[in-house]
Amino acid sequence: MKLIEEEWKHKITAVALRSAKETKRNQQVLLPTTADLVKLKDYLDAELHDATKVLKNCVNMENFQKLSSVILCRVMMLNRRRSGETSKILLQDFEKRPNWQLGHNTEIINSMPLTEQQLVKRLDMIEIRGKRGRNVSLIMTPDIKESIQVLNQKRHQVGISETNGYLFPRGNGDGHIEGHVAMRSFASKAELEYPERVGSTNMRKYIATVTQMMNLNDGELEWLSNHLGHSINVHREYYRNQESAIELGKVAKMLLAVDAGNALADVRKRDVDVAIDESGSEQELEDDGIGEIAVEVAMEGGQDVGEPDARFDKTQIDQPRKKKASKTSTKIAWTTEETEAIQKLFKKNYNLRQVPNKKECDLAKQKEPALYRRDWKSIKYKVYNDIQRLKKT
Repeated sequence: MKLIEEEWKHKITAVALRSAKETKRNQQVLLPTTADLVKLKDYLDAELHDATKVLKNCVNMENFQKLSSVILCRVMMLNRRRSGETSKILLQDFEKRPNWQLGHNTEIINSMPLTEQQLVKRLDMIEIRGKRGRNVSLIMTPDIKESIQVLNQKRHQVGISETNGYLFPRGNGDGHIEGHVAMRSFASKAELEYPERVGSTNMRKYIATVTQMMNLNDGELEWLSNHLGHSINVHREYYRNQESAIELGKVAKMLLAVDAGNALADVRKRDVDVAIDESGSEQELEDDGIGEIAVEVAMEGGQDVGEPDARFDKTQIDQPRKKKASKTSTKIAWTTEETEAIQKLFKKNYNLRQVPNKKECDLAKQKEPALYRRDWKSIKYKVYNDIQRLKKT
């Protein structure tokens, strides 16, 4: 036993880890394409509507199983949940879910943008048992919830056993529908370009990879990781793949700039922790639009994620940059009225320690007349500097 304790980590564990890493080296991870996921989502939405209508009019086991499979796949796809977890949702988890609207913190709700407030009112949620016994959440849209209610109303009419406690029961016995089998079947029927890439694990890796381009802060990344049912470290190490396009585009751009001697001119660190001129004369804190990539790009746009960066092109790498004439700007002190307006409009940003983007700054300027003489960069720099001061307190 002593020999095992002393040599196990060196002769077994280390070798196993090294072998696993060597196996993954130069192995391309083929994730689902955005176009395929959008097509599958539209297909499942149409099937959900039709199957719900059919079961209402004609109650039999075949129609019941069809609707059950559609709902299972739609929930799995929306929440990027593991197929095993979704398949094993219990009927009591759905029926005994609380009325979340009664327990919401009004202060938190009011700090959210209007879009998020509407989502809180419109969507429902249930908590289920996830991997290693942890509680994980499932979000349901109104049409999914309605279809589940229809399913539950008809389960006894089609002969589902009283002892079967699963929300998505199999026709005979006490088992449940297998999520990966149902997903594979619908992926094939939806006539996708790459149906073999669609599965719960690959969809989880897809959202983890795509959200790299959304530039999530630590708080948002933690929320996403908790929803997916794993820690941030697992999210970064095992699910988030360094997409080859990111490596060849973003990283290669920086390396080529350094190689051409334009590093100081072309490579800029995002959100540099330095004092920034709130008049808008400095350019350290740039808004390159990455933070504004919306979720619908990944789910509804059907286009590749990421935009060409206008700051870097071939001419910038091959030719020396021309020096721009220095600009002079007059600093305008922030009045008490302006400061109060900023603190009111960006209350959420201060709480989350999150710098607003251009769209948020422009919207704030439209809402508050006191900010008429400020451009969006000045507003952004003001919030940024305030956040840096809050971090130091």
